[in-house]
Amino acid sequence: MPQTTDPIYKRWAWIIQAKFNPNSPDYYYGHKLKLGFRNFPEFKDYVESLPRPTPNHRYLHRINQRQGWLPGNLVWATGKQASNNHCHCSFITYQGHKKSQRQWAEELGMSYWTFRDRLRRGMTMKEIISTPNRNTKKAYAWN
Repeated sequence: MPQTTDPIYKRWAWIIQAKFNPNSPDYYYGHKLKLGFRNFPEFKDYVESLPRPTPNHRYLHRINQRQGWLPGNLVWATGKQASNNHCHCSFITYQGHKKSQRQWAEELGMSYWTFRDRLRRGMTMKEIISTPNRNTKKAYAWN
């Protein structure tokens, strides 16, 4: 039996609980969970069905969050990639560019928390970009 700290094992165990255990808090989602290729009663079957992980990509991630854990919809991703495609991630389109809040903050060179705080205070993207950094007194640059 694999280590319970193994991220692949954790994902498989979550899928099994969400799909088949009505006492699981994730069961509501699981009743609609599409496994696609076959149900995975054995961990080894699940591992064999996965794409191969690559270095620094340790999160099994669905490309399209509205689809299930189906072949062709699974990739290994970095934590940042996975969080930018999460179903609860909000996107902002500005001058034709659609990005997550984290992606905008990174591109502007500001912390995510600064970006998020400015957005929550009702600032527009133009105001967020043009408001100087408190420490450097410089406005953020974007195109």
